[in-house]
Amino acid sequence: QHTWEGEVSISQQGHQVKISNRQTQQTESESSGDLGFGLGLQLTKKLTDRLGWQYDNSIRPDGGDAVVLLDSRLSHLSC
Repeated sequence: QHTWEGEVSISQQGHQVKISNRQTQQTESESSGDLGFGLGLQLTKKLTDRLGWQYDNSIRPDGGDAVVLLDSRLSHLSC
């Protein structure tokens, strides 16, 4: 999900990464559901399935949250 006006925040706590998108207002195309092709969601699903990570995406009228729970066996890796 994207927004033309709003706030996107990324937080990490332990092995959980959360991306929150809060919209200040919806445009006509956003409210009609015309938000793109969903390619990012398809790639995220494929990647998390392959790596054995958990993924959840929730959409609400004011935006949405995407949460990825990383595999704890990877905690020794640094970015």
